[in-house]
Amino acid sequence: MGDHLVYIIGAPGVGKSTLVAQLLGSQGWRAVDDPIPHLRRGNTVMPGRAREAFGGTDSLAMSIAPKAEAWISTRPAPTVVGEGDRLAYPRFFEVAAAAGYRVHLVSLYLDREAAERRRAERAARLGTKAQNPTWVKGRESKVERLTASLGGVVLSAEASPRDLADALAVRLAQRGVHLDRQKEPVSSV
Repeated sequence: MGDHLVYIIGAPGVGKSTLVAQLLGSQGWRAVDDPIPHLRRGNTVMPGRAREAFGGTDSLAMSIAPKAEAWISTRPAPTVVGEGDRLAYPRFFEVAAAAGYRVHLVSLYLDREAAERRRAERAARLGTKAQNPTWVKGRESKVERLTASLGGVVLSAEASPRDLADALAVRLAQRGVHLDRQKEPVSSV
């Protein structure tokens, strides 16, 4: 079977955090801060912190890359599930593969108008400004480049979070990844 790194990428507002919450549930996770902040439950770890908005790896410091590469090289758990922009770069995936992980990139997509609507709803809910359109375009381009160069599972984020999580669990199981799922209702971001 082997160890697995499942990493979910997508443009801002596409539903990465919502998908992970629906896929794995939010109960029973223990926060660990050393050597990088991550959440641990059983044989699964998630780099980053649990937060209502911009959780996952986006909660990590911009300078985390060297520490994250060293951390993943130690094989911290049989299953690592990550999402967000901070660790979504080829070198992190290369280090994980060199450490013995099978890397499974999951790319979520959503039409631009729907993603803009989700980002605006999130900003209103959190009382923050909308994300800078130029920055968003850069993230969209990065996702496109990673997906083109690394391949992986591509899923439309138009389905409900539960349906999307169920579909992803099936696709991952076909690749030998069996997640410790705790289904619970999760509101979409």
